[in-house]
Parts: sequence; structure tokens; C-alpha cells
Amino acid sequence: NESLLQKINLSSMKWKLVWKNLLHEPLSTTLILLLLTVGVSIITLLVGIKYQVEKKLDGDLKNIDLVIGAKGSPLQLILSSIYHLDAPTGNISLEDAKEIASNPMVETAIPLAYGDNYNGFRILGTDSNWYQLYETKIYDGKMPSENMEVVLGWQVAQKTGLKIGDSFEGTHGNAEQGEVHEGHPYKVVGILTPSYNVADQLIVTNVSSVIEIHEEHEHDHAEEHVHAHEEITAMLLQFRSPMAMMTMPRKINEETNFQAAIPNIEIRRLLKLLDGIFIVIQAIGIIVMLLAGISVFLSLFQKLQRRKYEIALLQSIGYSKWYVRSLLIYEAFLLAIFGYVIGFILSRIILFLLESSIAQQYGLNVFSLGWMEGEYLIFLITLLTGIISAIIPAWYSVRTSISKTLADGK
Repeated sequence: NESLLQKINLSSMKWKLVWKNLLHEPLSTTLILLLLTVGVSIITLLVGIKYQVEKKLDGDLKNIDLVIGAKGSPLQLILSSIYHLDAPTGNISLEDAKEIASNPMVETAIPLAYGDNYNGFRILGTDSNWYQLYETKIYDGKMPSENMEVVLGWQVAQKTGLKIGDSFEGTHGNAEQGEVHEGHPYKVVGILTPSYNVADQLIVTNVSSVIEIHEEHEHDHAEEHVHAHEEITAMLLQFRSPMAMMTMPRKINEETNFQAAIPNIEIRRLLKLLDGIFIVIQAIGIIVMLLAGISVFLSLFQKLQRRKYEIALLQSIGYSKWYVRSLLIYEAFLLAIFGYVIGFILSRIILFLLESSIAQQYGLNVFSLGWMEGEYLIFLITLLTGIISAIIPAWYSVRTSISKTLADGK
């Protein structure tokens, strides 16, 4: 029991000395904490955004094997049709698209018709298969059963304040300031449950509603043209077997006026481009962390010159060399812990401030209180940065002559 109490007293005294030394030179301590905080927050912020971007991109793919649309950029087709983040590549014939969908190798074909928005939220015309694909159901109200009836994604309902029974007119194009389709109001008949994917950001109706509005807009309301050349924007395909992936994309690209884009391939290319940007910015964070480590190293070495008498006194009254060395290591350890915690909190505050704008524009829920993938490694690197920086100063701390130092009195 006496031995245990002695160890507790030694440990308590050690922490008191460490705290005293950190608070004794507030400028040096603050500078080191600032560098650690900036480095940790930069890297943690990027890890958080990258993790959520990849999670969002993968989550919204929903096992879609192929997207067919107008000729153009395959990535643009994927971004516009699956993520609704870009302008469409053009329109395609609904009749011709149905011919491709009737292929025995196609299990599910989901038409997409869009080109309008309300307050920046896109209006999508599709069928019942789309709701099943994104695993979304009615929270309140009912599904559209007539032309010009719509259901609202969860975020749309929250942001616009639209309620069941309300009516609104869509704006042509993707910009909020486009031409309004006057005289063609949509009626809200339902609100979708939160799905935490792209469905939350959309206003959904049937394909006929979107086609009707655009045919009348383009043909000056000429009734005979309304259904003569029905066009949609794209079609999502799911295949019955992997064999279809080997043959259908090439056949569509070579033998039709359509473009066939494989989502997985295009998203991997996009992530590869984003990786380059993330690596450059993360390198800046790592450089800042290294500067923090160097600062810890130099600060502890400078402190040794001013604390030689204190170290010699501790040794003279019986404290071991390890005990004295551990004071410096504990000091660096505390700096690393506080630097990480402050940096982590700062990154979460920034993510929280970005949340509303990012969520509305891109459907990304970037804020998270818990650790995300990769942040455990950042924590370990931060600790190692502090501890490794203290090893050499700690080793040299007990190499001075005790008697000479005490005799000099400083």
C-alpha cells in the first residue's frame, strides 16, 4: 500500500511539474498549439469532406449498371442523371429508349425527364421504379397519380416550406432566375421520407408532366405535337447478368445515336481527379504538422538550458533519469493531445458552418460528431509527432553534471 501511494504521489507531482512548465512559457506553448491545431484541422477537414464525398457518390449509384442519354461527355451524363449536379447532355427519343429497355438482358429501365427547377431544386419526371431504386417512401400524403402532381424530397420540403395542397410553377432550366412556366402549376400531393441520398433534394413527378410542359413550351401549345416526338433526358438501366455489361455499352455507342456511360468507371475517374487535389492540400497540412514537431523539438531544447538547475535538483534528491526524461515526453504528449483536440473541434465547427450550403447544393451531409475513416491515423500521427520531437531533448536532459549545475546555481 505504501508503495502504491508513493507511485501515486510521484505521478501526481510529475503532472504538476508538466503543467507548470507548459504554463510558465505561454507564448511558446501557444505557438506550438497553433501549428498543431492548424495542421490537424486542415487534414481532418479534408478527410471528413473526402469521406462524405465518396460515401455520397457510392451511395447514390444504387447498383445502376448503365446510363443512356444524348451524345456528349460521359461524366456529365452521370453527374446530371444520377447526382443531378450538372446540365444534361441533351434529350433522347423516349420511343428509341424503350426499344433498348426491351432487350432481354435489361432487368430494370428507369426513364428520367427533367430541365426545370423550383427555388434551385430540380423537378424530375420518372416512374415507380425510381422510388424503389432509391428506397424512398411517402412520409405524408400520397404518390403522384395524375399529371402535374408532385412529391417533395425531405430537404426540399424543409427548405422551401411547401406543404401538401400547395401549388407552384417551375422555372425553365437549372438556374433559379430562368423563365417561369406560367399557367402550368404543379400541385404538391406528398412528401418523401428522409433517405439521405439524392432523393432528398428533388421534386418528383411523372414523365408525362415534364414532357407536356416542354412540348407545349417548344411548340407554342400546338396540341398535335405534344405526343408526336416525346423526349426524355436519360434512362437508368440495371442488367440481369454481368454478361450484358460486356456487350450492351459498346453496341449502344456504336449502333445508336445514344451515349452509354458506365457509372462506376466515370465515378472512379472523378475520384482519381479529386484525389490529386486532396493530396496537395493534405501535404500542406502535413508540412504544418512537421513544423509543429520541429517547434516542439526546438522549444524543449531551449527549455533544457533554462531548466538545468531544476533537473539537477530532481536527480540529486533521488528521482530517476527516466522520471526526469518522462517530464519532457509528457509535456510533448500533452501538447499533441491538446493540439489534436482543438484541431478536431475546429474542423467540426467549419464542417458545421458549411453544412447548410453543401447539403442544399450537393446533398452532402458533411457534419459528423464521431470519428470518420482515416481520423484514427491522424490522431496517432499527431501523438507520434509530439513524442518523437521530445525523445532527443529528453535523452540529453540528464547528461549534464549534477554537482556542477547545482554549484553554479542556475
